[in-house]
Amino acid sequence: KTPIHTNGHTQNVEFLNDLMSSAPVWIHPNTAKKYGLKDGDKITLQSKTAKEKASVMLTEGIREDTLFVYHGFGHESAGLKRTNGVGTNQSKLLDPTVIGPVASTMVRNVGVKIIKA
Repeated sequence: KTPIHTNGHTQNVEFLNDLMSSAPVWIHPNTAKKYGLKDGDKITLQSKTAKEKASVMLTEGIREDTLFVYHGFGHESAGLKRTNGVGTNQSKLLDPTVIGPVASTMVRNVGVKIIKA
């Protein structure tokens, strides 16, 4: 979770959007090396249900077998002038037929393929 935004509710607030207008995908440097990726590279994340474009942020603060995508970016709403279509919409990568065992929260894990752009 970013300390700047609250889920998907504040990306269109001008001041906060100026501080963080999009969110890169966190990738461990060793994993990035396997895919020939560098900090700032453009990638596509592909799941069973969708493809989403993203940029890479290298960090040792994540496991080598894990990617992290911020929730709340990639809005599709013409009323959101600053953020419509900006960023990676992690919700699109989720399989809508999978129902969580407790609360069916949208924040869950999904397998993706990394494609270098």
